[in-house]
Amino acid sequence: MDMTLIKDQYQIIKPLEEGGFGITYLAEDTHRPSRRRCVIKQLKPVTQDPQVYQIVQDRFRQEAACLEKLGDENPQIPELYSYFQDGGYFYLTQEWVNGHTLAQWQQPVNASVIMDVLQQTLPVLEYIHSQGIIHRDLKPDNIIWRHRDGKPVLIDFGAVKEVMGTQINSQGQTTTSIVIGTPGYMPAEQAAGRPVFSSDLYSLGLSMMVLLTGRLPTHLGSDPCTGELLWRQHVPGIDGVLADVLDQATRYHPRERFSSAQEMLAALQRDSATVSPTQMASRSQTPTIQQPHSQGSMSVPTFLRGWKGFVGAIALVGIGGLLLFRPGQPNAPIPVGGASPRLDDEPEPTTPSASDRSKQTSSAVVGTWKAELLNVVPPFTGITHYKQDGTWRNRITFTNGFSQEYSGTWEYADGILLEQSSTLPTTRSTVRWINDNTAEITILENGNPLQTGLKYIAYRQ
Repeated sequence: MDMTLIKDQYQIIKPLEEGGFGITYLAEDTHRPSRRRCVIKQLKPVTQDPQVYQIVQDRFRQEAACLEKLGDENPQIPELYSYFQDGGYFYLTQEWVNGHTLAQWQQPVNASVIMDVLQQTLPVLEYIHSQGIIHRDLKPDNIIWRHRDGKPVLIDFGAVKEVMGTQINSQGQTTTSIVIGTPGYMPAEQAAGRPVFSSDLYSLGLSMMVLLTGRLPTHLGSDPCTGELLWRQHVPGIDGVLADVLDQATRYHPRERFSSAQEMLAALQRDSATVSPTQMASRSQTPTIQQPHSQGSMSVPTFLRGWKGFVGAIALVGIGGLLLFRPGQPNAPIPVGGASPRLDDEPEPTTPSASDRSKQTSSAVVGTWKAELLNVVPPFTGITHYKQDGTWRNRITFTNGFSQEYSGTWEYADGILLEQSSTLPTTRSTVRWINDNTAEITILENGNPLQTGLKYIAYRQ
């Protein structure tokens, strides 16, 4: 079986994740003119017993119908495109979500961001639970912050995995051989195979603690008498309202947690209305940018909100001026370590090293380079032409059709790209060559201290 093409339709781009029950791929649908990208989950039952296989077949169809309904009715759940069987495997093809998982965010994450994540995620959970479904595998890796609208998307529901674990015991009864969930993120009742709706609230609350503290669940302490998590000491000055909500969501006993996602959301919103004006001002800041090697985060100034202020305020200079900025977007930190292989088909950037910077000469820069920044407001594409004579010309085109051009001179040596213009501040960036046609750009300075340390990928055209 040619695993580069599934069902003579889906061209595999690369594997994304491999687990106990199968593999997830990023693929293209070759039967569509656009070659639309999708995520394909290839699943294999734990047993090939014909009797069990028929049961798995029926349940797989039922779960696929549930996923289709969820994706059709809620825009923060990936759409299900199709499901099928082929060569003893079961397949789901789903919408590919362009974004970053919360696990990729630089940690610790600011509390105001966590408030925003919760306020946008809890309504989705309330909808899922209203359909009688428990997600069962909520964690930072399974929440994607979608680039195009800055909303969290929930992925990787656990029910289909459970179907693949179906077996028949010695009494002829149907059982499942696995517990769905990720150790460390799931509560005790779920680990025992008896999840309830508040099990999802526990996992979501614990995920937020992980983002706030920058510590894995196993590195958070717990009270030996009550089993309650001990985490506040890792977040000095944490807002008491948010901390109390997370504490209640992660109580050891389900009866002590919030009874529903709606109740948890109401607690956040009700208590937010009672905090002081100073606290509210602090929460309203957008900690979009986080400095490298720093635990703090920086806010986008109010004057940068809206596209006219954006165009007038930033220095769009060559490659080094294509800034990964999100004015006007919901509170979302810049992800660390590049795009998720689950989400973005771009090379994984790392911190530039001295050896990386010495591999290329100035001749490597000559040519036309493109960077698409679709996770900014407004989204735009930048094309920069670097000429052999040391001059450059750059065009920034926004999705609404508005464009601007800039020009200047450039120099490159020892991994440092220096771009100058008579009308814009000088930009100095490091270049890490991923290959001859792909480079990771890190802005060192460009006249705006808020943009120091920003990274993105540029591609040779």
